[in-house]
Amino acid sequence: MVLIIEDDIKLARLLQEALSQYDLKSQVVSRLSDASFKLRNQEFTFVLMDLNLEKGSKSESILVGVRNSINHLNYSTPVIVISGEFDESRVQELKGMIQGFLVKPFTVDKLFEKLQSLKLIP
Repeated sequence: MVLIIEDDIKLARLLQEALSQYDLKSQVVSRLSDASFKLRNQEFTFVLMDLNLEKGSKSESILVGVRNSINHLNYSTPVIVISGEFDESRVQELKGMIQGFLVKPFTVDKLFEKLQSLKLIP
């Protein structure tokens, strides 16, 4: 099961359709509170996460919560960040918490390349 944390419903559905090509089931959440709940209560194969969900909030706080506790259900779950506002300083801030990132807009082929490079799909 893949967790998609994305508030753009059209993009979230596109991601779900793309993942289904590899027989990967996914769940979509669009709010930080829902994402936090899911991550605490269900183990995921990997997470696709938008960093800019809710105005004024820091989506990174979810990553910190997951990565700061070795006993967290998703401590070792790979996280790929998807964002339209991503630069080198942001990559450095998240170093060690994420396994990759994609800058919006991106193609499905770029998504598959990233997932293949991380050995998340064949």
